[in-house]
Amino acid sequence: MGGDRCPRRLAPATLESQVRSKARKPTTVNKAAAALSSLGAWLVEEGACADTPARRLRSMGEQIGPPKALSPTVVTRLLDAAHHTDDLRDAVVIEILAFSGMRASEVAALALEDLDVGLRTTWVQIVGKGHKHRRVPLPKRVGTLIQCYLDARQAREGQRPTTGPLLVGQRGGLTRTTINRIVTKVAAAARITPAERALVTPHAFRHSVATQLVRKRDLVTAADLLGHSSLSTTRRYSKASAQDLEAAVDALYDAAEP
Repeated sequence: MGGDRCPRRLAPATLESQVRSKARKPTTVNKAAAALSSLGAWLVEEGACADTPARRLRSMGEQIGPPKALSPTVVTRLLDAAHHTDDLRDAVVIEILAFSGMRASEVAALALEDLDVGLRTTWVQIVGKGHKHRRVPLPKRVGTLIQCYLDARQAREGQRPTTGPLLVGQRGGLTRTTINRIVTKVAAAARITPAERALVTPHAFRHSVATQLVRKRDLVTAADLLGHSSLSTTRRYSKASAQDLEAAVDALYDAAEP
């Protein structure tokens, strides 16, 4: 294919119109522009085009808000629902997610050997993304619930387990898919609105923990607990949400003299 010939479907005007033909979010447009720019550069490198057909594409400015966290009220109602499912394992899953900021895959991978049980705190050894190791503390209420769950396993299995997966199902240790299923089931039983229910995922708990830590503690504490290698990742949680901005402007002059 000659260097001065560029496929008609990849003409710059066509690309630009395709990307911007619909009302898309800035994030979607920017991802498309980045992908097509890479494709255009490859076409030039391969000699398919003399110039990149993506040269007119530009990224859109966007005001990136914080990751979508669950409100403390929603988390409280999910915890309450988890303790009314008549399944201690499900309650343990929700409690760990709500108080640790762990990923679903990390919760599923927990082994009894990873636990260091203390009088007040149970520490958990985690291998996260990129095989990074970190230790996460679980508050006394979660540690107590874990021991109750292990007591139930002992009554069912005939002996108290000391090794292997912490959380088990009929076929052995839980998977990330099972964790997702448990969260969906608990959300369906919780006293929350359909809109709130749509936001409930295992990762939403992680966002919630991060948001509370950044607001009530500091970035470094949040980064260490979540296993972030860069504070720039954690800093996303310090951004104001739309609700925060609305509340801020509504209360601008609340203390003003009449």
